[in-house]
Amino acid sequence: MRVISALVVALGLGVSQARAGLVWQGTQLWFLVAGAYCVKEPDSYAPAPSVKSGWVGVDDQPYDFFTYGAVSAATDVGIGVQARLTDARPGEGMTFEITGPKDGVPDSWSRPLSADGNFWFGRKPEKGEALDPGPYRFKVFRSGRLVLDYEVMVLAKRGPNPCEKPVS
Repeated sequence: MRVISALVVALGLGVSQARAGLVWQGTQLWFLVAGAYCVKEPDSYAPAPSVKSGWVGVDDQPYDFFTYGAVSAATDVGIGVQARLTDARPGEGMTFEITGPKDGVPDSWSRPLSADGNFWFGRKPEKGEALDPGPYRFKVFRSGRLVLDYEVMVLAKRGPNPCEKPVS
């Protein structure tokens, strides 16, 4: 657990500040980044039967995080996780799961692992909305085995919205 705590602090996630917890089990992660990003339209969609809409947005490029500490709810601000597995097996089945604070029911979907072992996934609000405050849990399963479990607390709205463009 000391190694994990050191990794979290080294990545600037500040456990006490972000109220985040990280567990990674039996798999080597080359890096892990988690934070908040400005929402954009997804590049494509993939079927996700357990998601309310039945679809999950897929971004071809990793998120451009603007903060790695505590996250305040704001319009069009999403939260996510990016990581790389060091022992990647291209095409291996990965299952991603996100549980939000509202109902505690996880959204999950599966995708094959990329050749370089990189993956990213997140939760974004509906267009023009903000995420509900509370804990969000991100999990990754590799061939059915839990390999990553990360939780971040979204705080109530405060301060200016970092994703709003100034009006001149």
